[in-house]
Amino acid sequence: MHLFILLILIASIYLYIVYLNRSNKPTDDRSVTELFSIEPGSVDVVNIDKVFITDPQAEYIYHAEIDTNAVNRDGIGELYKARYFAQVSVSFEDDFREVALHRLEYNQENEFYAEDESVLKSFYPLSPSALIEQAASSGPWLLYVDDDWFIELHINLDVNNVYFIYTEINGERCTSIKVWAEGDFLTIGDMHSKLNQLIRKYEDMPYQHFKGAVRV
Repeated sequence: MHLFILLILIASIYLYIVYLNRSNKPTDDRSVTELFSIEPGSVDVVNIDKVFITDPQAEYIYHAEIDTNAVNRDGIGELYKARYFAQVSVSFEDDFREVALHRLEYNQENEFYAEDESVLKSFYPLSPSALIEQAASSGPWLLYVDDDWFIELHINLDVNNVYFIYTEINGERCTSIKVWAEGDFLTIGDMHSKLNQLIRKYEDMPYQHFKGAVRV
């Protein structure tokens, strides 16, 4: 009888260890959760800390999504766990606008350095990690620039991530559309496609001025 109980106990411990090992293995889940999204003409924006765990810098969110494994029990995206996220935000902070205006002017003056589209397309099959392995240096790399907007590709060798960012200046408003990823969650082509999708939807938003967002 005692031997039977001992065997049951050993089996229970073994099954529990197997369960822990399986639960702690990295997941290959590549699903994405949309945390928040409104139409370009809506005024129902939310502060960034309502969708992401981050230090808010007075950004107002129109759209936010993240890989599902980085969503906590409260439905908030934890950026430090993220392998992918995308956001559309606006800011009315003077220093944000000044930095964006400086980048715009710099890019306009150096437009001839814009990356050839064929080079960008050669990156499409690569994952962020594969692109980082091939990149000779970090960037921002200018892709496109116009009168009041520009698009850059940032390859960050020191922290192993890649992101596209579209920046537009309209009066006091600075619009930012960002698609960020690391590892092999998706390809550079997928990231660029997502960026273009969000630009098409949000590039001509009616001018609305928002106040009251928290900044730390």
